[in-house]
Order: sequence, then structure tokens, then C-alpha cells
Amino acid sequence: MQHQHVDDIDLRDLVLILWRNKVRLLVCILFTTLIAAAYAFISAPTYEASSNILPPTPANLSSYNAVAQSVEKLPGMEAEGAYRIFLRPEDAYRIFLRHLNSGSLKLSFFDKYYLPEKIGDRKPSTNEREQLWKDFNSALGIALPTTNTPDLATVSLADHNPTIASTWVNDYIEMAMHASSEQALSTLTSTIDTRV
Repeated sequence: MQHQHVDDIDLRDLVLILWRNKVRLLVCILFTTLIAAAYAFISAPTYEASSNILPPTPANLSSYNAVAQSVEKLPGMEAEGAYRIFLRPEDAYRIFLRHLNSGSLKLSFFDKYYLPEKIGDRKPSTNEREQLWKDFNSALGIALPTTNTPDLATVSLADHNPTIASTWVNDYIEMAMHASSEQALSTLTSTIDTRV
């Protein structure tokens, strides 16, 4: 003999309860569907552009290293060797990644591209600027190499305009590359100046 618990409900009772409340149930479903549809049509879509970045090849650094090799022939360089100013791909990539994730590059990009696009020519209030800075940092994603992907860095940016998002990703990477090149050339120039 089976004992039924008081709080057990069988399938037949459940169907009867739902059938009795069908109007209320349909109103809830319709209301929820209308809210979801309204949100989908009213909210602006957000697009994300991303770019994967690999380390440079030795061929990419050949011009720089050719100059470094000629510097090796300067007087006083033979004793110490110019190997210190040669750039290996992993060293160049490390410099690039440091610039890619630097706060100064983010701020420079924010001031040059993001802020003018979002507010136009007017000067933002302090609170508005801080909020835009938070929005920018939420929209910008920088994934540095990990143990699973030791050579791959990714930059992504979300915006309501897909063209702007993709252009900004390329501009951000270009700024990081420029800053990295400037640092490498500054090091090379400094070495040449101290030896000449």
C-alpha cells in the first residue's frame, strides 16, 4: 500500500490548475513577450570589433637590426658589443604589449578618439568625463598572452557603430605600435649618441 504525502501533486491536478488559470497565464506570457520585444526594438545594438596580434617576425625587425649592426662598427662599440641594442622578436613584442596595456596609451586614445566622438566639440563636466572614462574602459578589452596562448594578444572594442568599433581597434593598435617604435628608436638613438 502506497502512502501519498499531502504536498504531492499529480500531473492531472497540475493540468487542471493550469487550465483554470489559463487567462492569467496567457496574460503573463503576453506581457513578458511584449516587454522583451520592446527592449529588443528600442535598445541600440552593440557591435564588437576585435583584432588578434602576433609577435613580429625577424624579417619585421630587419631594418632596425641592420642599423644596430652598423652601430656595432662605431668606435668604442667593439669592446662592449652592440648586441644589447639588437631587437629579438620576443623583446619587441614585450615592448609592444607593455604599450598596448599602458594607462597612458588608453588615456591618449580616450582623449583623441573616444571623447570627441561621444561629446563632440563641447567640454564635458568632470562627472561626465569620469562616466565616459568608465564606459570606455568597459568597452575596451585587452587580452594579453596567457599560458594557453603565449603569442596571441587580442584587442576588442564595443560600440553601437560597427564601423567606428573596427576603426578604433585598428587605431588603438597603431598607436601602440607607434609608441613601441618610438621607444626602440629612442634606445637606438641614445646608444648612438653616447658612442659618437
